[in-house]
Amino acid sequence: MNKIRLEAFSDAVIAIIIAIMVLELKVPHGETAESLIPFTTGWMGENHSASLPTALYGVVLLMAAIAYYILQGRLIASQGKESLLRAAVGSDWNHRIERVLARKEG
Repeated sequence: MNKIRLEAFSDAVIAIIIAIMVLELKVPHGETAESLIPFTTGWMGENHSASLPTALYGVVLLMAAIAYYILQGRLIASQGKESLLRAAVGSDWNHRIERVLARKEG
């Protein structure tokens, strides 16, 4: 994916998010799966202890994390091995795990 296509994709995603925010879509009530994906945050907020809204909220967050990971990888690949992003992100999984464990202990 070249730089222009990546910019167009990110612009489209931001436009969709803004459109959803402007429309003020209603959050579904109850625990059914109708009209669910765009509303998971609000749905979970209204049904704190319900398992389905919480699980689907987690799925949406997981999908966002995967999309971010893919985007980050594509950006690093397009910038090359000596990019500042690659240096900032790092590629050593052991170092990342050590940082997570250090935060939990401290």
